[in-house]
Amino acid sequence: MVMTSKFRALVLALALAPLGACTTLTGGAFEGVTGSTPTRVAFEGTGGVPPAECPRFVSEIQAAARARGLTLVPADDRTAPYAMRGFLASGQGGLTYVFDLYDRANGALAVRLDGQSTIAGADPFTAEDGRALRDVATRGIDGVQRF
Repeated sequence: MVMTSKFRALVLALALAPLGACTTLTGGAFEGVTGSTPTRVAFEGTGGVPPAECPRFVSEIQAAARARGLTLVPADDRTAPYAMRGFLASGQGGLTYVFDLYDRANGALAVRLDGQSTIAGADPFTAEDGRALRDVATRGIDGVQRF
């Protein structure tokens, strides 16, 4: 299998994502994020997000989950049957993302969600008031909900 340099970089970043993931779980970051369904998902963080944009990204993930009736909990909440991790990479034209949803009962990958949010601008993390971050958060939570 021939891997492009962009794909190779994304695979490497995914492997390293747990080392520096954006979680921003201090100060009650998940307070009030509850849904009407029994599905609980532990948010383990997203790598590749610049530290200055972590609070905004976590806020977007929370808003998307809340709007779809999912319950997000911090990574250390062992009552959640699923755990979600992600990685974002900026490039020409937008943000590339990968979100993995794991079944905590057996540690198996339940579903992988990936794609790209296209946006013009030098820095897709901040362009158009963070539209790409909002789009990626929404797509990730939509994929979890569909699963």
